[in-house]
Amino acid sequence: MEIRSIEMNDITKEKGQPAWQKSVGAVLALSDDYTSVYCVNMQDGAMTAFTTQDVFRQAMDRQDTEALTYAEALTCYAERQVYPLDRLRVRAVASLAYVSKMLKDQRTYSISFSLYVDKEIHFAEMKFVRLEEKDGKLVSVVLGIRENDERIGGTLVHQHIIKEVDAIYFCDLNQDILRVYKRPQMVPLPDGRLTTSYSSVMKRLLPLVSSDQRTMMQNLADPQFVKDYIADEESREFVYELPDYEKPWRRAFFQVYDRGEDGKASRIILSIAPIDYNRAKEFELAKRLEHQREKLAKQHEQLELALQQANTANQAKTHFLTNMSHDIRTPMNAIMGYTALAAAHLQDTECVRNYLNKISTASDHLLSIINDVLDMSRIESGKMALNVSENSFADIVQELTYILQPDMDARQLTFCVDTERIANERIWCDRLRLNQVLLNCLSNAVKFTEPGGTVALEIAQDKQAPNGYGSFTFVIRDTGIGMAPEFVAHIFEPFTRERTSTQSRVQGTGLGMAIVKNLVDMMGGDISVWSEPGTGTEITINLLLKLTAVTGQAGIAGHLQQVEEMLAGDAGQAKKSGTSLEHSSTVLQQQDLRGNILLVEDNEINAEIVYALLENTDIKIDLAENGAIAVDKIKAAPEGGYDLVLMDLQMPVMNGLDASRAIRRLPSKWTQDIPILAMTANAFDEDRKAAMESGMNDYILKPIDLPNLFEKLHEYLD
Repeated sequence: MEIRSIEMNDITKEKGQPAWQKSVGAVLALSDDYTSVYCVNMQDGAMTAFTTQDVFRQAMDRQDTEALTYAEALTCYAERQVYPLDRLRVRAVASLAYVSKMLKDQRTYSISFSLYVDKEIHFAEMKFVRLEEKDGKLVSVVLGIRENDERIGGTLVHQHIIKEVDAIYFCDLNQDILRVYKRPQMVPLPDGRLTTSYSSVMKRLLPLVSSDQRTMMQNLADPQFVKDYIADEESREFVYELPDYEKPWRRAFFQVYDRGEDGKASRIILSIAPIDYNRAKEFELAKRLEHQREKLAKQHEQLELALQQANTANQAKTHFLTNMSHDIRTPMNAIMGYTALAAAHLQDTECVRNYLNKISTASDHLLSIINDVLDMSRIESGKMALNVSENSFADIVQELTYILQPDMDARQLTFCVDTERIANERIWCDRLRLNQVLLNCLSNAVKFTEPGGTVALEIAQDKQAPNGYGSFTFVIRDTGIGMAPEFVAHIFEPFTRERTSTQSRVQGTGLGMAIVKNLVDMMGGDISVWSEPGTGTEITINLLLKLTAVTGQAGIAGHLQQVEEMLAGDAGQAKKSGTSLEHSSTVLQQQDLRGNILLVEDNEINAEIVYALLENTDIKIDLAENGAIAVDKIKAAPEGGYDLVLMDLQMPVMNGLDASRAIRRLPSKWTQDIPILAMTANAFDEDRKAAMESGMNDYILKPIDLPNLFEKLHEYLD
């Protein structure tokens, strides 16, 4: 297991050892070109040095004669002499196991690698020659190591560079190191060193390059840019001009030698070659054509993607329209069918009342479908904005409870509300949109929870929040039928439903959760959904809301107690005994209103409905079929002749906006002060804004909500 040095004359005297006799030819052949030659025992790694120069011991700074094994000598040599990027490779492919494998079917095996000695890059080679075998196994090999920089480097470079060049560099982009193989004439190197900085050499070209190419050359001086410039290609080239030279055109050719773990070029061979003018123009034209091809390919890819997205969107919308067509026709069928049944039983008051109740319920559902579609349209067009104001959780919870409790009782569900962990109950928010988010989630919970189940709303406040803000978590839980994981992953996509209303017997458009997600995003929050079939669903919403100056928990506790008392008392009794139809009838019979109203409406049926709704009041109605007639009637009326104007927006001859502006421009103070209320089916926010800008005072949506109508009339007439 010892390593010893033997002169060549001694080798020929070792006649008693067949191995040495067989090795003489191999050793003599290697020693002519290799500076260090060894015999290596493949079983235990023992080595014998056949030359006076021993690169292994030099690498280990050892002059003694203590025995070394091949494994530890190779490891030390690789760590101290071999270039960092080649170390692992050399240790792997020069290991005895790998060498034995490579020499199984061939007599010799060689590897080339680079060294980094005294901050200079050199090139080296190991050559293994099969020596002795026993029982079919390799017993020993002869190893030659040469550090013939010029010869090996030349072989290495010429494997990559074929044409005549001005300069050749071996570059490590990770270390910003450049080894000169062929010295350039136009760019002097600092201190005459063959190993220097890559970026510094490239920057020395900048003053020589034409001005319109300096930016690119400056970029090419950055090793990281070169990595991205080469990307996945095996080579890249750049043609540039040196105006002060007789033959000014040059081609810089970047060719990959190897890549790092990230897949980007780590070491490259860079050659710089002169080219004539015509060749330069060919390169320039080819470059432009390549750029054009890349641009067209990118455009084609974008068009393909756009087409794919359009097809996907069309498929989703087609699926949505198919489902929604059914969902719209279902309440419409109820309205038309029960209307016909009511007409056939006019003498049976109780039967007609029952049919009218069902018509009212179907109408409410149809309106909710339309509102969902309108909300999604506003969101997708970017025209929905938040209207932030000061609110309290007490009022929000109270409103939600009033809306949901009748359905909870009808389906025999338990509704639990937990707000104990709210420290600041007054906040700034868009109450309408926050209620819409919570109501949509809670309504889904009600729809998909079987009788006897539980629906819960929990609102908690986290102590960790920026100054002046509160971090609130809203959790909606139910014990309902749950959802499959495959659907949960797509729950926020528009026009998607896990089941159609035919399958689930629950009506809807598939837009509700998409609207919720978009509203939560608009509020700067996040939402997540957990669900398990047969177990239930949990929706978690996190919002950061600005706090008001008033804080405390007492307010919400008091409101919740009030809600519970009202639900248990008169309000609950009214809910149980009354219907929406009875409520509408009560509203119509209890109005004490008087005044003169100008109704501007081009649709005869809509006008007849308003007449009918107000027939039990002391209001006198004058009809104008379009905006122009309305302006004429105002002009002809005496001062204060009308107390209020109900104005449609879309009409022939003159629309409601132009009519309102014309009325406001009339010289009378009365025409400038008279309340003008829009009564329209235009439900978008921009329509409401346009109405206000035209001089109108308020906005009533069609279909007409009776309580809202009479609330507005009382506000402006009383």
